[in-house]
Order: sequence, then C-alpha cells, then structure tokens
Amino acid sequence: MRKMCALLLGVCLTSTSLLATQWEILKGGVKVLGNHKGCVKSARFSPDGRWLATAGADKTVRVWDVASGDELQVLVGHTNWVNAVGFSPNGRLLVSAGDEKVVRVWNVDSGQEILQLIGHADIVTGVGFSPDGRRVVTASADRTVRVWDVTSGDQLKVLNRHTDWVNVVSFLPNGRQVVSAGGYADRTVRLWDVNTGAQLKVFGGHTGSVRSVAVSPNGNFVASAGDDQKVRVWDITSGDLFKVLIGHASLIRSVRFSLDGHQLITLSTDHTLRAWNMETGREIRRVEENAGTATIIGFSPNGKHIVLSNFSNTVLLWNEVVSFWLAEGDPQPQGSQSDSMLRKRIREHEDTRSSSAPAPPARKKQRLNEAESDCFQRGDSKAASSFQKTKQPVSFEF
Repeated sequence: MRKMCALLLGVCLTSTSLLATQWEILKGGVKVLGNHKGCVKSARFSPDGRWLATAGADKTVRVWDVASGDELQVLVGHTNWVNAVGFSPNGRLLVSAGDEKVVRVWNVDSGQEILQLIGHADIVTGVGFSPDGRRVVTASADRTVRVWDVTSGDQLKVLNRHTDWVNVVSFLPNGRQVVSAGGYADRTVRLWDVNTGAQLKVFGGHTGSVRSVAVSPNGNFVASAGDDQKVRVWDITSGDLFKVLIGHASLIRSVRFSLDGHQLITLSTDHTLRAWNMETGREIRRVEENAGTATIIGFSPNGKHIVLSNFSNTVLLWNEVVSFWLAEGDPQPQGSQSDSMLRKRIREHEDTRSSSAPAPPARKKQRLNEAESDCFQRGDSKAASSFQKTKQPVSFEF
C-alpha cells in the first residue's frame, strides 16, 4: 500500500493520515509534485507565493509553479543530498546546500549556478537569505554558523560557540541578527550579531537536541522545540522565557508561527499536529494521524497554501487550508460522518507501491543519519544508498 508522505511549514504522513485528507476535504484541491527521484529534504515558497522550491536526495533542486503544479526548473550541480533550500527576498535567487558541504547560489529564471560558497567542514543543514538579500547564513554539522556575502562569495563571519552540530539557523526580520540551535550535546538556542559576530544571548533549558526554531513575524519572540517534547518561547529583547508549551508525547520535529504571530503550530512524532495560543499557551487545535511523522515547512506568503512531504519523493501542495487550521476548536471526533469521509478519501490515494524497505548497508562505527534512516523506512533505498558520509545523526530543518 502506498505511503503518501508529505513536507508542512519544515517529516512524514502516510496515506492513513487523517491530517492530509481532512484539509483536502475542507478546503479544496491538492497537487502532487512527484518528479524527485529520491527523498525530498526541504521545501520553500518564494516571497510572492508563486513558486515552490524543493530539494532532495536525488541531488537536485526543483522549482514549481504553485498555481499549476508544473515543474519550471531542475537545478543540477550538487554531488550529494541537498538538505536545505531558500529563496532570496526578491525571488530571483535560490540558495541550496547539503552533504557535499558546498553552498550553491542559483539564478531562478535561467536555472544557472552563479556562485559557490566554500568553507564548511561537514554537511550543511540549514540555509537562508538576509531580509535585504545581500547575505546568506548557513548552519552545519561542523558546529558553526557562517555568514556570506552573496555578491562576492566572501565568508564574512564564522560563529562558532555551539558545542555540537548546528541543526537550524534563521535571520531575524531586522537583518542584523540570526538565531541558531544545536544538537544533543549543545541543547541551546543562540542569538548572534551578524555584523560583529558577537554572541548576544544563549537560551537554555532544553534537555535534548533542538530540532526547530521559529522567529515571530514581528521579531520579538523565538520559539524552539526538539527531543524533550516541549516548546519554549523566548522574549528576544529581554532573554526571558515567555512560555513553555507542554502536551506532546514524543519529540517535536517542527515549530512555526502563524502568519499573524498569534498562534504556534507544532508537529511531533506522537502523530499529532497542534496549534497553540501564544498569549495563553493553551492548545487550541489538534489533528491526529494514524501513522507516520510529518514535518512542518510553512505557509505560503498569502496564507493560501501549505506544502507537505516526508523523506519520500512526493510533495503534496494543499490549497485554501489556513483558515481551517487557525480556527479555534476541538479536534474532529473519530467515528463521525466527517471522519468516515476522511477515511474514504484516504483510500482514494492508495496504490500498489510496497511499503517494505531493504535493510541499510552495514557501516563500521557509524550511526545512520536520521534522514537516511527515514529514507530506508519509506522504501527509498536508491536515494539512501547515495548517502556517503555522516558523523552525527543530524536533524534537518525545513
């Protein structure tokens, strides 16, 4: 039975998931973007919401037309898995990076690579443009965050206070600061000044790897989540802990702010997607799924689309879903008429693809990367076999 897996806001839904089909029924169409030949690792909307960029284990970055679902560009040049991708603020450039350690900048219109940023000593886990489009920030398993000049390709700063691999990194809206989050031995979120390279604040308290961070639209708060099953929300100016959101029963793979900043959305391996009220810290919405694990990627800028995937080669693009998810209310009870409709629609997505997967090849004294393990579990052995080297079980941010 086919496992229809998908990427939401920044890991995997199966065809037995109530989440995907519930959105589809309530708010309309779904587009299946399935041209990748390996696991999809990252996806990002362009600033104007017209395009979607996806990156994967097939060593490609692909650009899609959101309205039609057509593939517009295939960017070829990476020599290993591509873990992260991001658009420039004007939508004309893309940055991507992955296991080969090289960060590449592309012209979206022509599909041509225009720049390589070389300096990381291990796999690159996160990328992003500054709000003015002049700089790129990258995170890596080499325990550093690096800031680059997009015009010259020069490395401007190396931020190296993390004590373990860096999972994620993101610019603040002011363009002068970035936040980054570390792995299990680090367990911190750090705030940096990109102009001076100074570490401004360390947000501690997590007891496991921090897998995801999100900055509120107004730049006043940062939310972090990971293996300790808790979401911590920090006041960036004061450094004070604002809220701790407790409820998930397993690690949290992703956290995102809603477009207006009033809600937080989290996705966990406890098979639930939850929305929380920022002011009260109360859970206001929950959708449960029967199997699999999904990763939140993001809303489109106009709030009308959500993209879903897992570490399979399929990306699902939903239309007109945000108003449903952000409405406060109780989860749809199982056994209701609506629930029966969901299950009927689930069956419509099934096909004959086997869910079995070969065992990973043996490696001496080496732990499998988390994403690689997911590839094997989803049956994508070809993509997984292309993985060359991993020193840490890195958690990738989408």
